Amino acid sequence: MKKLVRSLLLTSVLCITAGFAVTGFLYPQNMDQNKIVPANDPAVEIFVEVNVSDIQLAEEVNAKIKDFVFYGVFDYVTADVVNGTVILNGWTHEMWIADVLVKKLSKIDGVKHIDNRLQQASGSEELAHRAVRAIYSDGMFEKYSFGAYPPIHVVVNNNTIILAGTVSSAIERERAAYLVDFKTNAVTIYNQLELNK
Repeated sequence: MKKLVRSLLLTSVLCITAGFAVTGFLYPQNMDQNKIVPANDPAVEIFVEVNVSDIQLAEEVNAKIKDFVFYGVFDYVTADVVNGTVILNGWTHEMWIADVLVKKLSKIDGVKHIDNRLQQASGSEELAHRAVRAIYSDGMFEKYSFGAYPPIHVVVNNNTIILAGTVSSAIERERAAYLVDFKTNAVTIYNQLELNK
Protein backbone atom coordinates (compact mmCIF):
# COMPACT_ATOMS: atom_id res chain seq x y z
CA MET A 1 0.00 0.00 0.00
CA LYS A 2 2.84 2.39 0.89
CA LYS A 3 4.47 1.67 -2.49
CA LEU A 4 1.19 2.51 -4.24
CA VAL A 5 0.84 5.81 -2.32
CA ARG A 6 4.48 6.72 -3.09
CA SER A 7 3.90 5.88 -6.76
CA LEU A 8 0.78 8.05 -6.91
CA LEU A 9 2.56 10.92 -5.18
CA LEU A 10 5.50 10.67 -7.55
CA THR A 11 3.16 10.63 -10.56
CA SER A 12 1.30 13.70 -9.20
CA VAL A 13 4.54 15.60 -8.63
CA LEU A 14 5.83 14.71 -12.11
CA CYS A 15 2.57 15.78 -13.75
CA ILE A 16 2.45 19.05 -11.83
CA THR A 17 6.07 19.77 -12.71
CA ALA A 18 5.28 19.10 -16.36
CA GLY A 19 2.46 21.66 -16.25
CA PHE A 20 -0.56 19.54 -15.34
CA ALA A 21 -2.48 18.80 -12.16
CA VAL A 22 -4.09 15.45 -11.37
CA THR A 23 -7.57 14.96 -9.90
CA GLY A 24 -8.76 12.05 -11.98
CA PHE A 25 -8.61 14.34 -15.06
CA LEU A 26 -5.79 16.50 -16.41
CA TYR A 27 -6.21 20.28 -16.32
CA PRO A 28 -3.66 22.73 -17.78
CA GLN A 29 -2.22 24.90 -15.02
CA ASN A 30 -2.65 28.10 -17.06
CA MET A 31 -6.47 27.91 -17.03
CA ASP A 32 -8.53 30.54 -15.16
CA GLN A 33 -8.75 29.28 -11.62
CA ASN A 34 -11.79 29.73 -9.41
CA LYS A 35 -12.45 26.66 -7.29
CA ILE A 36 -10.13 24.58 -5.13
CA VAL A 37 -10.48 20.80 -5.02
CA PRO A 38 -8.37 18.90 -2.47
CA ALA A 39 -6.59 15.66 -3.41
CA ASN A 40 -8.25 12.42 -2.24
CA ASP A 41 -5.50 11.57 0.24
CA PRO A 42 -5.95 13.77 3.37
CA ALA A 43 -2.24 13.45 4.18
CA VAL A 44 -1.29 15.06 0.87
CA GLU A 45 -1.64 18.85 0.67
CA ILE A 46 -2.14 19.13 -3.09
CA PHE A 47 -4.90 21.45 -4.28
CA VAL A 48 -6.13 21.80 -7.82
CA GLU A 49 -8.11 24.80 -9.08
CA VAL A 50 -10.82 24.16 -11.65
CA ASN A 51 -11.84 26.60 -14.40
CA VAL A 52 -15.32 28.08 -14.64
CA SER A 53 -15.67 29.14 -18.26
CA ASP A 54 -17.55 32.20 -19.46
CA ILE A 55 -20.17 29.93 -21.08
CA GLN A 56 -20.85 28.10 -17.81
CA LEU A 57 -20.95 31.37 -15.93
CA ALA A 58 -23.38 32.87 -18.46
CA GLU A 59 -25.68 29.86 -18.04
CA GLU A 60 -25.62 30.27 -14.25
CA VAL A 61 -26.23 34.03 -14.45
CA ASN A 62 -29.15 33.65 -16.89
CA ALA A 63 -30.68 30.94 -14.68
CA LYS A 64 -30.45 33.32 -11.68
CA ILE A 65 -32.15 36.08 -13.69
CA LYS A 66 -34.98 33.72 -14.64
CA ASP A 67 -35.42 32.64 -11.00
CA PHE A 68 -35.32 36.20 -9.63
CA VAL A 69 -38.58 36.68 -7.72
CA PHE A 70 -39.30 40.15 -9.12
CA TYR A 71 -38.49 39.25 -12.74
CA GLY A 72 -41.63 38.84 -14.80
CA VAL A 73 -43.42 39.16 -18.10
CA PHE A 74 -42.94 42.97 -18.21
CA ASP A 75 -39.13 42.67 -17.91
CA TYR A 76 -36.61 41.19 -20.33
CA VAL A 77 -32.96 40.81 -19.33
CA THR A 78 -30.17 38.89 -21.05
CA ALA A 79 -26.62 38.35 -19.86
CA ASP A 80 -23.39 37.71 -21.75
CA VAL A 81 -20.08 37.00 -20.04
CA VAL A 82 -16.65 38.06 -21.30
CA ASN A 83 -13.62 37.23 -19.14
CA GLY A 84 -15.75 37.13 -16.00
CA THR A 85 -17.50 40.44 -16.77
CA VAL A 86 -21.30 40.09 -16.95
CA ILE A 87 -22.92 42.36 -19.55
CA LEU A 88 -26.62 42.93 -18.85
CA ASN A 89 -28.91 44.10 -21.66
CA GLY A 90 -32.66 44.62 -21.81
CA TRP A 91 -35.40 46.35 -19.87
CA THR A 92 -37.07 46.32 -16.48
CA HIS A 93 -40.40 48.00 -15.75
CA GLU A 94 -38.93 49.41 -12.49
CA MET A 95 -35.30 50.52 -12.11
CA TRP A 96 -35.05 49.19 -8.54
CA ILE A 97 -35.49 45.69 -10.01
CA ALA A 98 -32.30 46.22 -12.04
CA ASP A 99 -30.44 47.47 -8.94
CA VAL A 100 -31.45 44.48 -6.81
CA LEU A 101 -30.68 42.08 -9.68
CA VAL A 102 -27.17 43.51 -10.12
CA LYS A 103 -26.46 43.02 -6.39
CA LYS A 104 -27.74 39.44 -6.55
CA LEU A 105 -25.68 38.55 -9.64
CA SER A 106 -22.50 40.14 -8.30
CA LYS A 107 -22.45 37.50 -5.51
CA ILE A 108 -22.10 34.58 -7.96
CA ASP A 109 -18.68 32.90 -7.82
CA GLY A 110 -16.61 33.84 -10.84
CA VAL A 111 -18.31 37.19 -11.52
CA LYS A 112 -15.59 39.83 -11.60
CA HIS A 113 -17.62 42.85 -12.72
CA ILE A 114 -21.13 43.71 -13.94
CA ASP A 115 -21.64 46.05 -16.89
CA ASN A 116 -25.24 47.16 -16.33
CA ARG A 117 -26.81 48.35 -19.60
CA LEU A 118 -30.41 47.79 -18.50
CA GLN A 119 -33.01 50.41 -19.40
CA GLN A 120 -36.28 51.23 -17.71
CA ALA A 121 -39.37 50.64 -19.83
CA SER A 122 -41.16 53.98 -19.97
CA GLY A 123 -44.46 53.14 -21.61
CA SER A 124 -48.06 52.68 -20.55
CA GLU A 125 -48.69 49.88 -18.05
CA GLU A 126 -52.24 49.59 -19.35
CA LEU A 127 -50.92 49.01 -22.89
CA ALA A 128 -48.48 46.39 -21.60
CA HIS A 129 -51.28 44.55 -19.76
CA ARG A 130 -53.48 44.58 -22.85
CA ALA A 131 -50.66 43.11 -24.95
CA VAL A 132 -49.97 40.35 -22.41
CA ARG A 133 -53.69 39.47 -22.20
CA ALA A 134 -53.93 39.42 -26.01
CA ILE A 135 -51.11 36.89 -26.24
CA TYR A 136 -51.69 34.58 -23.27
CA SER A 137 -55.49 34.36 -23.64
CA ASP A 138 -55.08 33.05 -27.21
CA GLY A 139 -55.42 29.29 -27.69
CA MET A 140 -51.96 29.01 -29.24
CA PHE A 141 -50.25 30.46 -26.14
CA GLU A 142 -52.57 29.31 -23.33
CA LYS A 143 -50.23 26.43 -22.53
CA TYR A 144 -47.51 28.95 -21.59
CA SER A 145 -49.74 31.00 -19.26
CA PHE A 146 -49.65 28.32 -16.54
CA GLY A 147 -45.85 28.04 -16.32
CA ALA A 148 -43.63 29.79 -13.82
CA TYR A 149 -41.51 31.32 -16.59
CA PRO A 150 -43.58 32.91 -19.37
CA PRO A 151 -41.48 32.69 -22.55
CA ILE A 152 -42.88 35.83 -24.22
CA HIS A 153 -42.07 39.14 -22.54
CA VAL A 154 -43.77 42.44 -23.32
CA VAL A 155 -41.87 45.70 -22.90
CA VAL A 156 -43.51 49.06 -23.67
CA ASN A 157 -41.38 52.10 -24.46
CA ASN A 158 -43.59 55.12 -25.18
CA ASN A 159 -46.13 53.68 -27.64
CA THR A 160 -43.81 50.98 -28.98
CA ILE A 161 -44.34 47.39 -27.87
CA ILE A 162 -41.28 45.17 -27.86
CA LEU A 163 -41.91 41.43 -27.90
CA ALA A 164 -38.91 39.53 -26.56
CA GLY A 165 -38.18 35.98 -25.47
CA THR A 166 -38.62 32.63 -27.20
CA VAL A 167 -41.32 30.73 -29.08
CA SER A 168 -41.47 27.24 -30.55
CA SER A 169 -42.09 28.13 -34.19
CA ALA A 170 -42.19 30.91 -36.77
CA ILE A 171 -46.00 30.61 -36.72
CA GLU A 172 -46.06 31.41 -32.98
CA ARG A 173 -43.70 34.32 -33.57
CA GLU A 174 -45.97 35.87 -36.20
CA ARG A 175 -49.16 35.06 -34.26
CA ALA A 176 -47.92 36.89 -31.14
CA ALA A 177 -47.18 40.04 -33.15
CA TYR A 178 -50.53 39.80 -34.97
CA LEU A 179 -52.49 39.51 -31.69
CA VAL A 180 -50.75 42.53 -30.16
CA ASP A 181 -51.29 44.56 -33.33
CA PHE A 182 -54.96 43.58 -33.52
CA LYS A 183 -55.85 44.10 -29.84
CA THR A 184 -53.81 47.16 -28.84
CA ASN A 185 -53.32 50.66 -30.18
CA ALA A 186 -49.53 50.44 -30.23
CA VAL A 187 -47.93 52.75 -32.76
CA THR A 188 -45.10 50.27 -33.43
CA ILE A 189 -44.54 46.60 -32.63
CA TYR A 190 -40.94 45.47 -32.56
CA ASN A 191 -40.87 41.67 -32.74
CA GLN A 192 -37.64 40.34 -31.21
CA LEU A 193 -39.01 36.88 -30.46
CA GLU A 194 -36.52 34.11 -31.20
CA LEU A 195 -37.10 30.46 -32.01
CA ASN A 196 -36.16 27.86 -29.38
CA LYS A 197 -32.96 26.11 -30.31
